[in-house]
Amino acid sequence: MPQAPNLSNNALNAGLDKGVVKKVIPMFFLIDMSGSMYGSRIAAVNNAMNQLWPELKKVQGQEKLFDIKIRIITFGLNGAQWKVGSPNSGVLADDFVWNDIPITAPDGGTPTDQAIELLLTCINDNVYREYIGRRFALPFIMLVTDGESNSQADFKAAVDKLLETRIGQSAILCAIGIDTANNPDAADEIKIFARNGFRHCDDMELSKIAELISTATFRTIKLSNDQTPKDGNVVDVFNDPDTF
Repeated sequence: MPQAPNLSNNALNAGLDKGVVKKVIPMFFLIDMSGSMYGSRIAAVNNAMNQLWPELKKVQGQEKLFDIKIRIITFGLNGAQWKVGSPNSGVLADDFVWNDIPITAPDGGTPTDQAIELLLTCINDNVYREYIGRRFALPFIMLVTDGESNSQADFKAAVDKLLETRIGQSAILCAIGIDTANNPDAADEIKIFARNGFRHCDDMELSKIAELISTATFRTIKLSNDQTPKDGNVVDVFNDPDTF
């Protein structure tokens, strides 16, 4: 798993211990909890997030320019729900703790559109209110799923709404598809969302999820620290070697 980038010597950070109004990196994770995800797939997601959160704490501890604010939405049998954070507030990376998703649960569908709609309520109503007077760095939105949504039409409509928002227009949008290489309908749907990188991960390589999540997360942070950041609309955060 990639380690947290060392930003302590970044030229932009130097000498900025006091009197700086930090920018905010809003990070959103949309995690599939449908019936097909349970067992080894959810266990792999739990493992990935358990590895990620202490590394994010390390980054936040040395970061003088940005506050990393985290929100996580899960979606499945009971629709879409907030797991970390709320519509009113993200969780600072220093305070972020991952509580494992149970690996066994009743079967359920894949209401991905509801997860995006829930995200939209936060973006439209609360994100800018939370950070009044503060500037954004690159927002980061990652989707982790193993299949197509219950309604492709509703999913596409939700993505279109997201792309009409200020955050949606500037955000890093990426996705990990579990076993989606064997499901072209799901892969084609996810590509509608994931303009900044989409990677498949089959059931024989679930341990790669941790590496993929951390790589995309840390590269977004590095891009936010870049004095001349790349265009968020074109960079692939899974495969952009010069961001480290």
